[in-house]
This record gives sequence, C-alpha cells and structure tokens, in this order.
Amino acid sequence: MIGYFTPEKGLPKDQLGNFTILPIPASTWAVFPTEELSMAETAQQAAVMWKRIFTEWFSTSGYELAPDVPEFEVHHDRGNSKFVTEIYIPIVKLS
Repeated sequence: MIGYFTPEKGLPKDQLGNFTILPIPASTWAVFPTEELSMAETAQQAAVMWKRIFTEWFSTSGYELAPDVPEFEVHHDRGNSKFVTEIYIPIVKLS
C-alpha cells in the first residue's frame, strides 16, 4: 500500500475515486529514522531497520506492537537526491 497525506481541506472531488481513505487511529509511536542517503540506500537501510525493530528492539524496549494499528514508512525528499525514511511503529507498554 502507498499512502498520501490527506490535505486538511480533503481531496478534490475528481480524485476521490482514486483513493481509499484509511484513518490512522491515535496511538503512541516509536519512530525510527534512517540516515540521509540516496533512495536506493535508504530503502536498503529501512529493510534492515524493520528486521532489527522486530528482532532486537521489541525484545528489550518494554513495549509491544499495538493491536489494530498499522505500521508505516514516511519518505522525505531532502533534495540533492537524498532521502530519509521514518518507520512508525504503534506501541503499547508491556503489562
């Protein structure tokens, strides 16, 4: 799935048929940014980070994945062919 930030005024009527709006519920998020790299390097680094989040970070963080809330990536174009990816993981404190 590819996401897009919905403008505050909503989508133009001529574009509504092209999108499915998926509300993201309020949650507590752990955010993991990549370094500023080329798009290919950022994608590779993000793939490694996803694995480390679920195999390393969760086991020592005191948190678990929040149920029924999607995880997602946000890609930022920093210019000069450099990008940063942020991985958003919804979390809840372990009881």
